[in-house]
Amino acid sequence: MKTGNLATRLMMAAIFLTVLIYFAVNLAAYFMDPYTITVAYGYTGENAVTVSGYVVREETVLTGGSGLVDLLPNEGEKVAKGELVAMIYQSEAGLDRQQAHQSLLLEREQLQYALQHLDGGGDIQPTHLAEALQYRPPEYLRR
Repeated sequence: MKTGNLATRLMMAAIFLTVLIYFAVNLAAYFMDPYTITVAYGYTGENAVTVSGYVVREETVLTGGSGLVDLLPNEGEKVAKGELVAMIYQSEAGLDRQQAHQSLLLEREQLQYALQHLDGGGDIQPTHLAEALQYRPPEYLRR
C-alpha cells in the first residue's frame, strides 16, 4: 500500500468535513432568526392640570406728560438691548428742526461724496463745493 495515497485520502476527508461543518453552521444561523417579533399597540398618554391665576409681566412706564414720539426702528426691525428706539419731542417745532437737521446732514454727505469723486471736468467747481461744505446751519438748528 502506498503511504501517499492514504495521507491524501485523510487530508481530503478533513477538508471535506471542514467545508461540510462550515455550511451546516451557516445554514443553521440562516434559519435561526436572532430577532424576536412582538405585537405592539400605539398609545398616547396625557396629564393635564387646570390652574387659575394672574400673569404678571415687568414693564417700565414712561412718564413725562405729552409730546411727539418718533419711532426710530422700522416696523419689524430687531433692536439690541440698550439701543435707542424712540425720540420724544416736546413740540412740532422740535420735530421739524430734527428733520431739517437730518436733511442737511444728508445733503452734506452727498456734497462730500461729489467732492471726493470730482475729476475736474463738468461745470461744478471744487471751490463752490468746499464753500458749501463749510455751511453752518442756522442758530435754531444748533441747539
